Amino acid sequence: MKLRSSVIWSFVQVHNLDFQADNAYRRTNRFSLNVVFSPINRIDVGVEYIYGNRENKDGHKESSDQFQIVGIFRF
Repeated sequence: MKLRSSVIWSFVQVHNLDFQADNAYRRTNRFSLNVVFSPINRIDVGVEYIYGNRENKDGHKESSDQFQIVGIFRF
């Protein structure tokens, strides 16, 4: 039996130009955490949580939460 995990953080920021629309992409932060369990060699089961936020040129911000479940079965 195996248990493994990953933690990932990413950040992107761009320099906006004056002629770009106010809703142009400016900045993003993203964080994810996952856990994968392998009860036997041919099966993996896991869950992942992802959080991200985005900011536009005009300062408008939004965020999102996401959960994912994965199952891998090797024949």
